[in-house]
Parts: sequence; structure tokens; C-alpha cells
Amino acid sequence: MKKILLIVFLWIYILPFAYAAPPSRVSTYTSGTTIKSADVTGNEDAMFTYLQAGVDTIKDNTIVNADVNSSAAIGASKLNLTTVTQNVAHSGTLTQSGSASFTTITDLGTVTTADINAGTWQGTIDGNWTAASQTCADLGTVTTTDINGGTMDGVQVDGETATGMLFSNDASDYLSGLGTQGFTGQFLKSAGPGVQPDWDFPGVRLLSKTTLSTDTNSGDITISPASPTRIIASLKNDGAGSSDLELRFNSDSGNNYSYTTRKGTASGQDSVVFSSAGANETMIIDIMVTDEAGDTTDVYATGTMVDNNGGTYANTPVSIYYNGAAAITSFEFLSSAANKLTGNIFAYEYDT
Repeated sequence: MKKILLIVFLWIYILPFAYAAPPSRVSTYTSGTTIKSADVTGNEDAMFTYLQAGVDTIKDNTIVNADVNSSAAIGASKLNLTTVTQNVAHSGTLTQSGSASFTTITDLGTVTTADINAGTWQGTIDGNWTAASQTCADLGTVTTTDINGGTMDGVQVDGETATGMLFSNDASDYLSGLGTQGFTGQFLKSAGPGVQPDWDFPGVRLLSKTTLSTDTNSGDITISPASPTRIIASLKNDGAGSSDLELRFNSDSGNNYSYTTRKGTASGQDSVVFSSAGANETMIIDIMVTDEAGDTTDVYATGTMVDNNGGTYANTPVSIYYNGAAAITSFEFLSSAANKLTGNIFAYEYDT
């Protein structure tokens, strides 16, 4: 009786664990011999016991997708997702701590934190976003922008620095910088449709101021032959002796000058002589220069001069006629001797 109980115990409790691994044949059959029912039952019990305990070894490449129940809920930790080569539909929360490479993401959903270093961004931003304290190295081409508030500083607009600049539409209706902010007293004058406006003075403008400091010659001072020019000079003879103050146009020393000044009346001269100034004596000249209508080589000047000659101040009318070979583009004052001139020469241009 004890032997029977021991056999039953081993059958119930030991045998299932013995078949945890794939079962082996219990009995073999030999050709020409009788197959006993006990041998068949032993082989069958070995297979039944193994299958009832669960199969723990499956032959490679024998299970396909259809063999896995959709409710299996297999955890990602049980899968090798190093490379996924098919479309993935993700509806939960994805936490990515390593590197990831995607070909196409149809809907990324809501991204709370992203750090894109290098690579290329192609997409549309439909909501508000902030890039405070960040630097965009190259914004590329922006087809449409609407900047409300904020400040643009130190940027180039149409090749011009935006800060302190003025812009207008050119002939092609493009934004174009004026290139300068003008000078004190100027106003912006229209040049007509499709033409850049320009800075101008109201009626008269200062062309130049030339300062002499013990010089014998002012050098050529540029003027426009197309506009009347007013010349005002206040010059002192810093030399020890007397010196004539002379005027020439276009540096022309030919006998093309006729005049009436304090010096007298003369024609066919190589310069205009205003007067002889003694040592430390000052001469003030104020003349208007214009060309003859239809002939820019015939130039007339009229005005007045005040000089201190021998301690006597005199106000003398001045008339000048110059018949040169070309329209005047410059004038100069010079001393007839080696004496030096000190003072200022102003040139003003009038609108025509």
C-alpha cells in the first residue's frame, strides 16, 4: 500500500516539473514487436504533461503577427525597438531620453520641451512662441512678417542701416533708403513720381565755407554754373606791406576780365582786382554771380565791397564781366604779393 501511495505522489507532484523542458520519448517501438498500451500511454502522458504546464520554448521564426492577441499588452521593455521600419500610430505619452531618427511624423501633437540642434526645420507654427534671449544666426527668407511692438536696431534694410534712416518707395515700388539724414535747415524735396526725393534748402543753401589762415590763395572753390551764386568774403592782409586782393574764375589767368571796383575800372585783365589792402587791413566783398541767359561762358557779377585802406573805410559798388572759354565751375581769391590772407569765404547757391 505504501508503494502505491509513493507512486501516486511522484506522478502528481514530481512528473510535471520533470517535463518543464521539451519532453523526451518514454518508450520506443521496435518493428515486428507488440506495442503495449502502457508504452503508448507513457509517451502520450509525457506530451500532455508538458503542454499542460505551458510551452517555454518556441522554434525561431514560427510565430507571426496574427498569432499574437491584440489584448496581450506586451510591455516595451520586452521588445527590441532599436529599429522600427514601419508606420507607427502613437496615442499616448512618449518620453524619449536617447537619440531618435524619424522619416515623417504626421502629427507630433503637443511638445512641451524640444531642443533642436542642427538639422533643418520645415513646418508651420500656428500659435504663439517665444525666443527671448536667443540668437538666430540666419533667418533665411521671410515672405510675410507682421512685427507689432518691439524694436529693430542695427539691421540692414535694402542695404541701408535702419537706425536713424529714412526710406521711400523708388520707381520699382521697392523700399529704398535716402542714404543721408541731410543737414540742419534742409527739407525733403520731391523730385516727382518714381524718383528718390532729396534734401534741399528753402530757396538758398550754403555750398561751402572756406577758412584761410595766412594763405596766399584760397584754392578753387566749387560752384554750379546752372545756379546763381552769392559770394561773401571777409579777408585780412596779414603781411607787412600792401597787397592786392584778386578774384579769378576756373583758375583762368587769361585776359578775360573786365571790372569796376575800388581799384578802378579796367578791361582785358587777367583777374579782378578789388583793392590794395595794407598790413592788417580787412576787406569785405559781397557779390552775386550769374551767367548770361543762353550763354554760360559770359558771366556777370555785381555787389559791393567794404575795405579799410589807409585807415579809411569805404563802401564801393562792384561790377564784373568774365568772358571765358567754358561755364564757370569754381572761383578763387588770391593775394598779388607774398602777403598772407586770413578769414572766411562763404558760397551760397540759389534755386532757379
